[in-house]
Amino acid sequence: MRILLLTEGSRGDIEPFLALAVALKKTGYDVIFSAGKNFADMVGKTDVSFREISVDYQEIMKSGEIGSLHGKNLFVTFLRSWRNIKRRFVPVIRQTLHEAWQVASDADAIIYHPKSLAGYHIAEKKKIPAFLFLPTPLLVPTKEFPLPLLPFDNCGALLNKVSYNISKLLLLSYHNVINKWRKDELGLRRKSFFDSYLHINGNPIPVIHEVSQSVIACPADWPDHAVMPGYFFLDHSAWMPPDDLVSFLAAGPPPVYISFGSMGYSDPQGLTQTVVEAVRQAGQRAVIAIGWGAMAVPESADDIFCVEHVPYSWLFPQVSAVVIHGGAGSVAAGLRAGRPVIVCPFFSDQPFWGKIVAAHHAGPQPIPIKQLTSEKLAGAIRQCLDDQHIKQSAAVLGEKIRSEDGLGKAVAYIRDAIGQYS
Repeated sequence: MRILLLTEGSRGDIEPFLALAVALKKTGYDVIFSAGKNFADMVGKTDVSFREISVDYQEIMKSGEIGSLHGKNLFVTFLRSWRNIKRRFVPVIRQTLHEAWQVASDADAIIYHPKSLAGYHIAEKKKIPAFLFLPTPLLVPTKEFPLPLLPFDNCGALLNKVSYNISKLLLLSYHNVINKWRKDELGLRRKSFFDSYLHINGNPIPVIHEVSQSVIACPADWPDHAVMPGYFFLDHSAWMPPDDLVSFLAAGPPPVYISFGSMGYSDPQGLTQTVVEAVRQAGQRAVIAIGWGAMAVPESADDIFCVEHVPYSWLFPQVSAVVIHGGAGSVAAGLRAGRPVIVCPFFSDQPFWGKIVAAHHAGPQPIPIKQLTSEKLAGAIRQCLDDQHIKQSAAVLGEKIRSEDGLGKAVAYIRDAIGQYS
């Protein structure tokens, strides 16, 4: 059987999904991995076949449209993104829908990330087994907590569950584009805005949440087809670090790691200055990964080492604390390493993950990026290094996560579900 894993987005979206592809390949499936062209090198380091989508998400995330959204609430973000999508991204969406249909031509089953807007519709057309992959519990309603895109901890059982309908608003900007593609290229009927994306051809779609139950307990009111097997981590054991990084790590106490990943920012130079000043106020050294545009390259100094990217699984066990934007993937990696995590959220689900970290006492309360100052960040770093409760809580949580086999459970679930498909 040939399984297509279809995803789009940033490294945080791609890496755990690729880990699943590698695990499926090892069990004997013929696996195809499809993502933006800027991830060809990453996939090329595995034995999984790659079919690229021509969009470059790194360039999109560097754009002014994305960078200007940080610090706004959900509704401002939605309204602004709707306007920007109509102006700039609709042609990109049209192209990615078309290309996704082409790469799926010989697929017998499909596992898709919700950012890949084509996945659901391809499975409907081909009448093949479909699985929805989610690194954050955004789509399956529960009474236990509201939609993680909302700035509320708990709205009460009824409103918590109802809040998940808001996620449909995120499809509104490109609803007509999808329907035109469904009609013109797939020959399918128009899909109503009110139709469910959790059922397909009369059957519920298995939803695989790539989250550890040590971090979020699986909601008791979820249906049986919504599962939470654990985190997925890509094996980087063969990666060789550059000599200068090894030398920097050996030259002093464990540094703080700081990166805002795939985020864009309106003032990269200013943010970089804030970060460097915070490190020095806290009396620490730092490894700074500049990511996709939130930060600029800092000036060379003995206490600061700048990298573009280093595998988290290699670096995080060697640092004292982790400062990140709060994407699901970077939070998972920080917690797995057992290091205190400081979340500086920009938007989307990042404030949610920041609160989760703080609730586990694995880090301080999140500092929204618009409120970040060198004094606040320095204080958070000192708190992580001085507070024994935070350090111990992070270490214990890391041990739990490292003992889990999220990939193994996910592969077994997929195998069983495919076997039962009719």
